[in-house]
Amino acid sequence: MWKEFRIAVSFLTRLPLTYKGEWDEKSFSRASVFYPVVGLIVGFCAAVVAALLKLTGCYSVAAVCALITAICISGGIHLDGFMDMCDGIFASRGREKALDIMKDSRVGSFAVIGVVMLLLLKFALYDAVIGETWFFVAFLAAFAFSRFMMTCTILIFPSARESGLGATVKKYVAKPALLWGVLIILVLSLWHGFYPLILAFVLAFAIMIFLADRISRFLHGLTGDIYGAMAELGEAVFLFCLVIISVILNCFDISPMLW
Repeated sequence: MWKEFRIAVSFLTRLPLTYKGEWDEKSFSRASVFYPVVGLIVGFCAAVVAALLKLTGCYSVAAVCALITAICISGGIHLDGFMDMCDGIFASRGREKALDIMKDSRVGSFAVIGVVMLLLLKFALYDAVIGETWFFVAFLAAFAFSRFMMTCTILIFPSARESGLGATVKKYVAKPALLWGVLIILVLSLWHGFYPLILAFVLAFAIMIFLADRISRFLHGLTGDIYGAMAELGEAVFLFCLVIISVILNCFDISPMLW
């Protein structure tokens, strides 16, 4: 399993813990089990940067630097998938053309518009969350959830292509892989006592599965680009749900802490 973990780190990040051996299909596919763990690592790095810069009192700067940190560590691999998805889905030219567009390395106008809107949303959410006492655990949960959604969509939905990176990852993934993401969120919630994480998990999961289902119906399955897009969207959706739930609890003067 150590081999699969290192493959997951190598594939999803630019961290030095890389696997330099050959990536056989079986190990590469089973490495998806560790995607939520890798998300936890990326979230921890971004949260540390945010925590240090939060001491300056300028939450906007902390939010921007945390966002840059997350992108640098991941190498922008998920943003690339998100941009390809935007170009393909919003071109409104049918399934086959959408798949062809997503394979094209060139960047279109929909990709630029989509990524700008996504980054603005993330910045706003980071800025809103960093001011809270529970921001560190929120970062950890959001990044773990985002990579968990990659594993979920790989398992739940069919592949839109018979070959390609997405189809390769899907080959040997087992359903118990889903337990990792759920376990991480539960442990974080119980450890910190911040139960809105669980509520945000349930709500965000429902939203993400709905989005993935709509895309799958259009493309007759999902691709590697969509898996990456699910990670980017999952992080934003989770934090958005968490912020909304926290606001509602505050309005009704309900404590968000278990103890």
